[in-house]
Amino acid sequence: MDFELRSAREKLEREQRERMQRAKAKADRERRAKAEAARRRDALEASNRERRLDAARAQEEADQKMEEVMQLGKGISFSHMFEALRYDGPGDKIKLPPSSFKDLSDQGALDKGPMYFRLSKVRDRVPGTSPDQDAEEATCCGVLEFTAREGSAQLPSHVWNNLFQSDIPDVPLIEVRYASLPKGTYAKLKPEGVGFSDLPNHKLSLKRHCAITQHYLKMMLSWSTTDNCSIS
Repeated sequence: MDFELRSAREKLEREQRERMQRAKAKADRERRAKAEAARRRDALEASNRERRLDAARAQEEADQKMEEVMQLGKGISFSHMFEALRYDGPGDKIKLPPSSFKDLSDQGALDKGPMYFRLSKVRDRVPGTSPDQDAEEATCCGVLEFTAREGSAQLPSHVWNNLFQSDIPDVPLIEVRYASLPKGTYAKLKPEGVGFSDLPNHKLSLKRHCAITQHYLKMMLSWSTTDNCSIS
């Protein structure tokens, strides 16, 4: 009789322990599942916040760029990326594709007189690079004709040399923006090297090249502060 009672009591205690262990295991699983769900929810919310911030930053940059384009073009919005190709020719007039003519004419750019453009090299922005540093790799020009291959812009030697003064990538890309440039009143020239300083009479030397200088200027629609010119 005592044996049966002891056996029944042990069985009851064993079943109670097993129920407690199952309950504890279930509680642990629910706790881990809840923690995992919270972790995933936090990660998802953080990812969504980051995407919203990225979208907001991208929109802000796009709005800022559009505002800059509109200000530069005085109401004409023209900003396109082209593959830069070189062609042999004098002056500072580039060749653009036919689609650019339609884009500009639809906005009335042809009615505003001679068209000018700001050219800049396209490259990844190096952290800490200022807009002034980017401006050093930009130049201005006019347009000769709209016969270039779609997706490309052809640059004469003068424009090419001013834009690509050092390294030239395998596929040089440039951004071309329509620009409303103020009329210049004078040009300040800075000689390169020491040869000019060795001349006995600078004024006389410039006068001797006056005709060539005037011919050169007639071919040039625009000058930028970092442009180089050659007068021989």
